[in-house]
Amino acid sequence: MALRFGLPTSIGGLPFADHATAVEFALENQPWFPTVPRLRSAGTGLIHQVASFIDGAHVAEPGILELADPDISSVRIESTDLRTLTGSFAGLAEFIAQVRAKHLTESSEFLGVRAGVLGPATTALALRSAGVPLDLALDIGTTISQTIAVALHDELRRAVDGATVAIVLSEPGLVGSMHPTFPLLCGQVHSALVQVVDALDTRRNHGPMLIGAHVPGRTDWATVIASGVSLISVPVGGNLEGAAKHLQPFLDAGGAVAWGAVPVDEPLGTTEELLWRRLGAFWCSLVGAGVDPFLLRAQSFVSTSGGLGHFGVSQASNAFALVDALSVRVRRQAAGTRLSLGA
Repeated sequence: MALRFGLPTSIGGLPFADHATAVEFALENQPWFPTVPRLRSAGTGLIHQVASFIDGAHVAEPGILELADPDISSVRIESTDLRTLTGSFAGLAEFIAQVRAKHLTESSEFLGVRAGVLGPATTALALRSAGVPLDLALDIGTTISQTIAVALHDELRRAVDGATVAIVLSEPGLVGSMHPTFPLLCGQVHSALVQVVDALDTRRNHGPMLIGAHVPGRTDWATVIASGVSLISVPVGGNLEGAAKHLQPFLDAGGAVAWGAVPVDEPLGTTEELLWRRLGAFWCSLVGAGVDPFLLRAQSFVSTSGGLGHFGVSQASNAFALVDALSVRVRRQAAGTRLSLGA
């Protein structure tokens, strides 16, 4: 089942302390393409999922990985049935249960699901900060990210049958990766991402899927795109103009962009007008750099720029409403652009 262009989507974090309420909120606000939510509670972040695969690992708030002994050479992969794991994976069973019920009763609205996994580069950097040598951190980080991504895809595929499953590698560690002091080389980032993308790609014949990467800031988008992902999640203003020559072939090949057009680090108004102008100006800069204006809109989703776990419930509802309003505008403008081009 193909996803429609301009669909609203989100990153995952929500301002709730229990899984049932968070999932209900996610499905109610984005029924076509919901994201597996993460709670605001301690112990439920993506880094906590990583820690569950390493003996002696724990996470100190606000999300710093700590190891009892940094002299590790392997990871513990005792089970890839994520529903049997507690803690950071505890909400998956609730999400699957509610999605199955919705998929069966409201299948005309339901098109797919999205889930986040901590990406291999960010996982490697967390391990490096905990004292693991960089090369070993890359090997272990890639293995863990691969394992979680594939297992999560398989669980969601069983739940949603023919709908689209989008697995998005969350790579906050890649913000600023173009700086000369960044600890990972472009080739190392590319290799780590490619290994996870290739592992997920083996599942492509199981049903429609998207393999994505989310970086919540300025980064080396050329390297991210070159990894073979089919979706990039980009904050508006995230220096994508510098990768325009890579973005056009990406779109030509069917790639999609989730535009992080609703910011999570500044006050939000009650209307989408300013955000729409901001998104339009960003698109204009990309068109000026040689990117096809129709594909920018037609192969797109609209999203918040990050998670909403630090928001209040009413603020999160407002953010979702703004995403919806922008989504409507994107769909209308894409249709208008297509007509003006004579398609």
